[in-house]
Amino acid sequence: MKQTFDRYGWLPLLVVVMIVAVGGIIMFGLSELEDTLTDRTGRDLQWAAMEIAEKLDLLLFERYGDIQILSDSFPEGGTEQREARWAQHLKRVQEAYPIYAWIGLLDKTGRVMAATDPDTIGRAAGSMARGTQLDGTPLDGTPPIMVHEIPHDDLLKEQQTVGFSIPVTIPSLSEGSNSFHGYMMTRIKLSELDAMVTRTLRDIGAKTDLRKGLEYQILTRQGLVIIESLRQERKATDLVALGLESARQVIAGRSGFVLERHLRRDISVLTGYAPMPARKELAALRWGILVRIDQDASLAPVRSVVRTV
Repeated sequence: MKQTFDRYGWLPLLVVVMIVAVGGIIMFGLSELEDTLTDRTGRDLQWAAMEIAEKLDLLLFERYGDIQILSDSFPEGGTEQREARWAQHLKRVQEAYPIYAWIGLLDKTGRVMAATDPDTIGRAAGSMARGTQLDGTPLDGTPPIMVHEIPHDDLLKEQQTVGFSIPVTIPSLSEGSNSFHGYMMTRIKLSELDAMVTRTLRDIGAKTDLRKGLEYQILTRQGLVIIESLRQERKATDLVALGLESARQVIAGRSGFVLERHLRRDISVLTGYAPMPARKELAALRWGILVRIDQDASLAPVRSVVRTV
């Protein structure tokens, strides 16, 4: 009897060793699966950021083209009621292009002469309407289009906007009066761009596993947050100064994804990032896009298996 016990006494140890070995293999496999899932999710997030960057670029470049055409469409000016005719023309343009929150015609000093919002007529549009390039140098005779980020637009009740402006010359109807020289300006609310990004993410979620918990931020080329899915702070946050790796990479013009800490919630998140295409016409913008998801949410399928095991 004792001999039998001695003969099979190693079996419990073997069972323990086998259980440990199988458990180790399973945990190693799950770890590899986590890495694979993280890589796949990161690439999906990068693709989402690139998709948003492309759509923003296309939308804004179309607006860049709009103003070149619209600036040549003003009815000729006369000595009477010319501002009223211009205002009616601008209203028709806004009806045809509802993305514009405001369109106006300014004189050389930056004073609004005609606009889609009559309450802004007579007001000053600020230094961005003057005859200078973005770096402050005088115009060289060509009709450059200036693009502006406007954090607090006083023409639209302090809302955040993107503005386009171009010099215009409107010939006079009569020989006795002078042609009008000034600027045409357009404004788009950033809330319009926010809605477009939200729709894009919803469409992306329908095509991938990124269905819930997505956040996004759009940064200026200086790293300041101008649009985000979370509640925005009154003062723009500088993510580069705060050391966020994804912000540092996207401002440098790179695309990719990274695992990092969420600055507000202090949890691990996976962030995909991509810059807008480097287009000279929109060089004043060159925004960067961040799209992120909680790491726990991205690994939920694997961790549910671990809990089951």
